[in-house]
Amino acid sequence: MSQQNQNSFKICIITHAHLSRNPRVVKEARFLASLGYQVIILNCIYSNSLLKEDIELIADLKNIQTISVVDLSKRSLTSTLDRAIKKVSEKLVQHFHLQLPSALGYGYYRYLRIAEQLNSHLYICHQELPTIVGCQLIRKGFNVAFDFEDWYSEDLLPSAQNRRPRKLLNDAEQYALENARYSITTSRVLAKALAQKYKSTEPDVIYNVFPIETKILSSSKSFTDTVKLFWFS
Repeated sequence: MSQQNQNSFKICIITHAHLSRNPRVVKEARFLASLGYQVIILNCIYSNSLLKEDIELIADLKNIQTISVVDLSKRSLTSTLDRAIKKVSEKLVQHFHLQLPSALGYGYYRYLRIAEQLNSHLYICHQELPTIVGCQLIRKGFNVAFDFEDWYSEDLLPSAQNRRPRKLLNDAEQYALENARYSITTSRVLAKALAQKYKSTEPDVIYNVFPIETKILSSSKSFTDTVKLFWFS
């Protein structure tokens, strides 16, 4: 693809988190932008301090644009309604087993409407709610890809799962794997498990890793105490 065509090729990345809390989206957006594509990120924000970090992460690339579909950082009628709709939807799923996308996040219909209006050449969907949005976009004739950051329908403890529309997630995962332009996930194990569950081709794998810091590897090291590592997520 020529540089001129790349510059006119629009890719929309749909996520439901701050960029500073979603490194896969940041890496993807920066890589695509470095190739010359126009990148638009639809996301949800809830913190002004995290928003500043988001801006810093992409400030050096002019062809990345962010649109905050949902803004919970401000007290407004819209943010109050967004919170109320999600809370009520979770209760309806928990007690009546309704399969509501609004139980998975905020602003489902706004995400879908704005995504359609952008009329991008390709959409890449991350996380639960955007997966549902992406399936609807496919049905409307758009080109959509998916990044299965987790196994959404199997995620969380049973006490939390009963507030999630698991059948909706199951159906969306299967539809996405069968109809996406491409799918990726985080490990070979998860790729095989998804393919086995849904009788689909395996998603490609992109690991959650970053470029090696060669200076750290080559520098001399000495430890007087046992090295302790603490992982949190």
